[in-house]
Amino acid sequence: MNRVIRHIEHLLITHDCVIVPGIGAVLATSMGARMDASGSRMFAPSRVFTFNPALSHNDGVLASSIARAEGISYDAAGRMLEAATSEMRSRLDAEARLGLGRVGTLMRNADGSMRFAPGSLEVLSPGVMWLPEVNLAAFSAGADSASQVRAVRRADFKPRRLGVSLSRIAKMAAAVAVLIAVGLTLTTPLKVDDAQMASLGVETFSPRHEAPAIIETPGMAEAPVVLVIERHSDAATPVDTAAYTAMRHGARAARKAALSGPRYCLVVASLASEAEARKYVESVDDPALSILVKDGRYRVYAAEGASALEVIAIAEATGVASRYPSAWVCRK
Repeated sequence: MNRVIRHIEHLLITHDCVIVPGIGAVLATSMGARMDASGSRMFAPSRVFTFNPALSHNDGVLASSIARAEGISYDAAGRMLEAATSEMRSRLDAEARLGLGRVGTLMRNADGSMRFAPGSLEVLSPGVMWLPEVNLAAFSAGADSASQVRAVRRADFKPRRLGVSLSRIAKMAAAVAVLIAVGLTLTTPLKVDDAQMASLGVETFSPRHEAPAIIETPGMAEAPVVLVIERHSDAATPVDTAAYTAMRHGARAARKAALSGPRYCLVVASLASEAEARKYVESVDDPALSILVKDGRYRVYAAEGASALEVIAIAEATGVASRYPSAWVCRK
């Protein structure tokens, strides 16, 4: 099958006009739900396909669809379309008929005029193809039969009340209203401005040639760097992380040194502000005193060590314990 015919079939699912350059246009007209002349049948919404040979200019819709499906440029797709339509015109001239797949068959009469026989219209109209035809006559007959059975079963053979007929009419009206509403909703045309939206291919993306800067200033990062690889070109771009690695090693060394140093101290006073803590240190005049800020308090301590027992031993050995009998051990 000519590949252009596949694109015509696909485009007609969402388009109401597909022009085949140099041949003509296949038109789709949406029709709402309707009843026949007798009023006994209701037809579901549908699409009617016709052919207009006067619309034969190239509007770019077919070429754009081919370009997207084949992954080629618009100019290359135009050349491919021109070759395919030339072959289609030659076949039409030689055989006086041209098959358009499920769209239908185009035939040339003896006088040169064109005739179009629609094909599988339901396949090209998925929005309405599932809606059934309603036989109102059978529905009415079924309702009448049910009413007659109920009437025969009545012991007193009372005449049928008006409410039964009104109920049947109301049900029929509700069914018709639902069918019309669904038909109008599904047959409302949607305008597609971008012709390339309809295509048999898979959309492709151009790779980004330059990756954004991952680290603006080497050595200034405060948290581990997370690389989010969006495209292959990003993954292939080298990133200099030497400064960041050095910073991380320095941070680890500082933490290790802090953990290995004195972790406990002997607190002799806990004050609310730095001024009060400094005033206390000056009033005592003890060179062994230092200030620790923890939990919003300014704590003055006189000895420190790696463990609580070590702090107590140092305090007793240096006489700090006797100078500050009310002191306590605190974790830094």
